[in-house]
Amino acid sequence: MEADVRILRLEAMLDVARSAMAAFDRNGKLFHLNFSEKQLVGVIDEPPLLGVTAEEYLGLHIWRTLDYDPIPLSRLPLMRALNGEEVWEEHLILERGPDDVRYLLQNARPLMVNGEMDGAAVLTLDLTALREVSETPYTARLERAVQRSRLIADITTDVSDTTSALDLERITTFAIERMAQDFHADSGALWLLGDEDRLYHHATYNQNCESFDADGYPLTAFEFAHEALDRNLPLVVEGVHVRAPEAVITCMDGAESVLVIPLRIRGERIGVVYLCIGGRYVLDEFDQLLASVWGRQCAQGIDVAQLFLQVEEANQRLIDLVDELPQAVLVVDGETATVRIANRGAEELFHRSFATPVSVHELTLLDIDGHQLVGVRHPLARMLHRGERTTGDVLQIPQPDGSIREVVAHKVPIRDARNHITGGITVLQDRADFAAMDQARYEFMSVMAHELRNPLTSLRGNLQLLERRVRRRPEGDETEGDLQRIGAAITEADRVGDLVTRMLDVSRVGLGRLDILTAPMDAAELVRDVCEATIARDPDRAVICHVPDVLPVEWDADRMYQVLSNLTQNADRYAPGSPIEVALLEQGELVRISVRDHGPGVPAEIRQRLFRSYYRLDESDDPTSRITNGSRGLGIGLYISARLVQLHGGRLRVNDAEGGGAEFVITMPKMVPGPVPGV
Repeated sequence: MEADVRILRLEAMLDVARSAMAAFDRNGKLFHLNFSEKQLVGVIDEPPLLGVTAEEYLGLHIWRTLDYDPIPLSRLPLMRALNGEEVWEEHLILERGPDDVRYLLQNARPLMVNGEMDGAAVLTLDLTALREVSETPYTARLERAVQRSRLIADITTDVSDTTSALDLERITTFAIERMAQDFHADSGALWLLGDEDRLYHHATYNQNCESFDADGYPLTAFEFAHEALDRNLPLVVEGVHVRAPEAVITCMDGAESVLVIPLRIRGERIGVVYLCIGGRYVLDEFDQLLASVWGRQCAQGIDVAQLFLQVEEANQRLIDLVDELPQAVLVVDGETATVRIANRGAEELFHRSFATPVSVHELTLLDIDGHQLVGVRHPLARMLHRGERTTGDVLQIPQPDGSIREVVAHKVPIRDARNHITGGITVLQDRADFAAMDQARYEFMSVMAHELRNPLTSLRGNLQLLERRVRRRPEGDETEGDLQRIGAAITEADRVGDLVTRMLDVSRVGLGRLDILTAPMDAAELVRDVCEATIARDPDRAVICHVPDVLPVEWDADRMYQVLSNLTQNADRYAPGSPIEVALLEQGELVRISVRDHGPGVPAEIRQRLFRSYYRLDESDDPTSRITNGSRGLGIGLYISARLVQLHGGRLRVNDAEGGGAEFVITMPKMVPGPVPGV
């Protein structure tokens, strides 16, 4: 939007110029002509010509040499400029009609952007009126017109080329030197307007600035600068009339004349230029136009450079802030899938430099089970491909010494106005940073669980005692109602007790105190007990149990019963009413136990998340994963189950069952191999 406004203002400025100007793009199509050009070719009241080719545009009229010979279109200055040639001071005749002949002077040159040709522009002076002047005055005015037309044609291109560097110091130095040269000034100074309307010296030409006050001067103290900016017109002042403190700009040179050029853009005052001229100077129409164009072009270049400087400073402040963050921060480009910005935390985490763009696939990331994530499974690639916004992903990053650093990843895609993914931001927090907090949390949970156990035990005991007393009453509706209420209270107390036990197990995992007590047992009998308990919970539900007669193992029977009970209760919750199949299979020195339901299954993208603490399947975005019986777990059953299986040297995973549903599979040895690290 800001660029569009600037273009409109530039076009408005060119419209007031006396020289005719037309510009064509790299394809030779007209994209701008000012008011003087429209007058010259006679199309003021005609439909717009924008978009026509140079050949079509030039073919509107007849072109001749001063000897009145026809000029081929290919030899006209504009066509030569479109072929990369610079054409200066070309005299020619434009025949607009039988009785309408114009004598012209044209300059044409290619338009260069960042060193590449992007089109061409032609600047035309109508010298028809000067043909009636005597030879000597005509020659003098013609030379003056040619000189000024060339200067004006150069201004836009030269300032634009310099502005492309976006260096304020370079632009102001270039401007004051070129303006002094164009107006034959002995010296000059460029001042910029700062806060509280104070003028600060910024660039000089051939002038000693040691006497300038570094704190600047009030604009009101510079009488002629104030006047030029208010009128937005250049003016000439005799040097003797410039009083202190404004006289500081002339005292070094004793200038007889001072040309003051205002620098304004978008109606805002940018600054002012003083040019000190040794002799008496008169500002004619040519120089007034040249000074005005210079002032506007210089103001535009300064404004662009200042805006760029502000953006750069803001970016640098942001980069400095991000660099100080203790977390690793990566900014990824969506088109190339490369890391464009990374702070010190990221360099330390990955032990590499990000001075040059690095592909996200060069960053080794493992899932919580230690499997490397590659291709479309790479977390940063998934963020760019799917636009997933995720928080709290647990990842592992291998270190050069062979160790593993566990991190919590937060990933946010960056989208443009059309909702297209243009990149993403990833923040990686080292899990070690949470160690003290986790320790305090798990200790609190452990203390709370222990404190709740005693009153719950007492409450349940008293409820059972009350139940026995009520049973001794004579039978009746009141007795039956009391027994039902007491039974419900005992059931709820058992549920709270089970929750306290699970919370205690979570705290034990967090504190590294979860253990098992193994002993010889029959795995087949354990599975049958679990199946019977599942049938007891819902007698109308089909429970299919595939077990051998006997399968001796050495496990912790209570803990494995807890694991299998958790899996069957999950089937109750997420696939109510559907059959449950429990199977036990001996595979050499390993044992495979599966619990399969016929429900909606588990979406592939969330399977790993199921075994995290406090994660529930019904948190998935997949509508098929919603529970239907109103029961909601706390998301710790599978978490504890996976850790207990791991303590037995095995692994718990979930697969899609053939024919639909979810299948939880335990694979573990018959004999626990010994302490399992990392649980």
